[in-house]
Amino acid sequence: ERRFAHWGWLDRVQEMCSTTCQELDSLLSELTRLDDERREVVRKTTALHEQCEQMVHDQEGLSSAAEELAERLDYYDRVADVARMLDQGNAIASHTEFSHVLNQLDSSIAFLESHHDFCQAQAYLHQFEHLRNRACVSMRSVVQRSLEKSMAQVEQQLRERVVS
Repeated sequence: ERRFAHWGWLDRVQEMCSTTCQELDSLLSELTRLDDERREVVRKTTALHEQCEQMVHDQEGLSSAAEELAERLDYYDRVADVARMLDQGNAIASHTEFSHVLNQLDSSIAFLESHHDFCQAQAYLHQFEHLRNRACVSMRSVVQRSLEKSMAQVEQQLRERVVS
């Protein structure tokens, strides 16, 4: 009877060991599945990170291209600005403003001459040259008025000296 009890105990221990082994196999299988899923998440995360880096690189390139395009388009936009300044008539009155207008004209003409193949470059070049001529005429008129005013003042002073 003691042997039967001992055998019974051994059967229970063997059953417990067998159950434990099955549970361990199940856990090991689940851990393997989880590790596979983790590797898949890491792979997808790495791919997503690489795509994000590429997108940031592309965005920087597009931003740089947009800035360069905006700078080039600025030359075309200057026509209206320069014309408006010259139409005001008092642009020459302020030396700094007129100097700025002349600088814009010169830089725009130089840009369009070096990029003659750009769309409508020749038409804008002619407009800028016309505006430069207008600026020169305006400057000549101001200088002429100034000289006439100075001449009138000198004549007035000479008359006052002759009379005295």
